[in-house]
Amino acid sequence: MRMSVDINLFFRREDRDATSALRRHVAAVCESRGWYFHPRAVLTIRTPDGRPIPLVARDVAAGLYPRVHRSRVATLVVGSDPRVPLHPSEAEALRVRRHVPLRRFVEYKSCWIRIRNDPTNDSWVGTFASWCERVECESERDPRCLPFHVFSGKGTDLQSADRRRAFDDQYGSGADRVDEEGSRWILNPHEYHGMESLYVAGYRLRQGCHWDVTAEEWRISTPVGLWWVHGHVNIYPDAHVRPRGSSVRRLA
Repeated sequence: MRMSVDINLFFRREDRDATSALRRHVAAVCESRGWYFHPRAVLTIRTPDGRPIPLVARDVAAGLYPRVHRSRVATLVVGSDPRVPLHPSEAEALRVRRHVPLRRFVEYKSCWIRIRNDPTNDSWVGTFASWCERVECESERDPRCLPFHVFSGKGTDLQSADRRRAFDDQYGSGADRVDEEGSRWILNPHEYHGMESLYVAGYRLRQGCHWDVTAEEWRISTPVGLWWVHGHVNIYPDAHVRPRGSSVRRLA
């Protein structure tokens, strides 16, 4: 099945005029190739201690992560990488320092590329087109399937097979892992439920693929919501949280 293609261009809102030629050019490239173009202005917000941080809007982040599991997505960034709030309240995300770089947020699921503000430089097109031709996930047990803003663990450099083996040695096999918060993540294909087949970097997961996660006490905080878990919850690759009975309480 041919997947749709999304191109997200993140730029500082204060640079809107300075990047207008670049945005027009990227839009034209996308139109010529049948790709969907999404310009994303990023507002610089001050933290409680007065430090300026370029922060992706919560609603953009909430929509982006599910999208990278349903489409081939390029994440283009002009300048330094913005931060993504991992809380449904941007102000609270800044207050408790619950935010991560955009590159880390979409890692292994999207093609992240830093580009210059130069409409004549189309090198990103070849980089992204080449990425779309590859499948960079081996199976549902591949740790790159995990939503790393929910799973607590060191998920860096997993493009290396050696690093993936080291990850499995530390957290457990792909079917049964325990993260640094003590939450147990189990893959049980006999218990998969759901209507969709999601994708990770071109690899199609089986319909309803998810982890059965158990935790004694665990707070899940994402751009979509805030939950308190005491027991059992289903977590999907796109970070969708499916409560199981009274063991999960939504806080925001």
